[in-house]
Amino acid sequence: MVPSAQILAAYGRAREIYLPASGGGGASSRLRAAPDVRPPPPDEVLEVLTRALADPYREYEHASSQNGGNGHLTLHQLLATSSPPSSSSVSESPIVLQLGGRDPSTLAAAAAIASAWGIAAAASGTETDKSPPPYASVNLNCGCPSNAVGGRSGGCALMLTPDLVARGVEAMQESVGEVWRLRREFAGDGIHYQGTGPSPLPSSQPTITVKHRLGVRDAATFDAASDRTNDDGEAFGEASAFVRTVSLSGAVPKFQVHARLGLLGDFGDEKGDNDRRILGSSRGNGQQQRRQQKLWVPGGGDGDSKGAIPPVKIDHKREQNKALRQARQATIKNRDVPPLRPGVVHRLAAEFPGLEFVANGGIDSLDDVQRIGNTAGLYDASLEGRGVVGAMVGRAVINHPCSFAAADERIWGDPPGLARPTRGDVLQKYVKYCKEEEERIADYGASPKQVEALRRRLIAVPFHLFVGEAGSDEFQRRLKKLRDKTRDVRASSILAGAASFVPQDTLEKSVVEFVPWETVPKFEGGLRRGGALQRVVY
Repeated sequence: MVPSAQILAAYGRAREIYLPASGGGGASSRLRAAPDVRPPPPDEVLEVLTRALADPYREYEHASSQNGGNGHLTLHQLLATSSPPSSSSVSESPIVLQLGGRDPSTLAAAAAIASAWGIAAAASGTETDKSPPPYASVNLNCGCPSNAVGGRSGGCALMLTPDLVARGVEAMQESVGEVWRLRREFAGDGIHYQGTGPSPLPSSQPTITVKHRLGVRDAATFDAASDRTNDDGEAFGEASAFVRTVSLSGAVPKFQVHARLGLLGDFGDEKGDNDRRILGSSRGNGQQQRRQQKLWVPGGGDGDSKGAIPPVKIDHKREQNKALRQARQATIKNRDVPPLRPGVVHRLAAEFPGLEFVANGGIDSLDDVQRIGNTAGLYDASLEGRGVVGAMVGRAVINHPCSFAAADERIWGDPPGLARPTRGDVLQKYVKYCKEEEERIADYGASPKQVEALRRRLIAVPFHLFVGEAGSDEFQRRLKKLRDKTRDVRASSILAGAASFVPQDTLEKSVVEFVPWETVPKFEGGLRRGGALQRVVY
């Protein structure tokens, strides 16, 4: 999920870099002093992104010069996808960009920029197989229950305002369509398309989709035990009303549904540090006292007045860390506390036969995926057009990726017994990929901070590759240690070093052979945290 406001702000900075206001007429004459909240003109977007892709060094150089090299994110960091490696013809498409936000104008601008990114990336490549793939669709997040998102009235809080969501997706569809209408003209411009032969420009524009939950409730007052005694009727009514409103204009053909309610706000059993510090043993009127508490000001004397609540100095860093912990715990609880109601997704599909629905939530194995597929008609042509069209898997495939390695064979019909790579093969190819990515961003002139951020993300990906196998713990511990103790060592070198602690038998084991998740030891104590490098993703 990329915040739409971040994309628009990054575009505004790129526009000033690649189309400076002093450049004269054309698109540059329309530049304003500050980024406009309206979607920028499509021809301007295509021009800016084409120049940015042709010379990314300038954008990285500008970002590196801000705040001592820890500047704003570039469009490349927010939107770029990887080109297939030179030794591979495997495409990463289809790829979906998920946007966060609630303002229709900002969402429309971000969707237009994302759509134009795929066009400009394809047109700027000198070889069709080296061009990053465009986005197949742009998704609006109406399902994230995190306080950090919901507190800004985004995520699943948007389900409280379906009319606003409807205006947002309509604006997104319109802005993407405006960019796409210039595609044919753009393809015929030899100045832009530098390749030879047929234009590699994508043939269809990204679709607009929505990911949402069944509804929203207040976390502090939600009674999970009581809700489990209910049937699916209430949740279905709430979800169907949302889908009906959002889909009325025809802008959204597909919905991804997490089959749980979203709980917003702090859970009732959580107590803040401020309450304990200010009140001591008295807890009766804590909220009222906390609201009246004054900020400590150096030299101030208000605390000496009779009857006043003694002012305290607020530790803002501590408060921020506490808020992050509470948001993380709220996200974890939102995955477990609200009861799972998968039947509602199938009822939605029956209620809206002209729309596509993807089931999400509690899908832990390929067996679960295949069960949904059989119900949805993926394996029975006579059921086509009815039921759910697919399954979305998140934490399960991160925690135990090899348990999903046979997906091609079981779902898409690859021949049984087809040779599969070993875990060592996968890691070796990924190490090569990391090296290429690090060289690419270094060529762009990225700052040390940007390189380090990329390195941490690259290292996190294969963290669970050996889950359940001999040497997995040693591999994970070594990755964490090397990540924290080294600064200038590349991710490819760190991964290669950690692999030396994995037994050869494990490295030579096929990815389709795995220990069932139920038998894998879980290390939960003190490890329920949100970072990518952890034992189990909750």
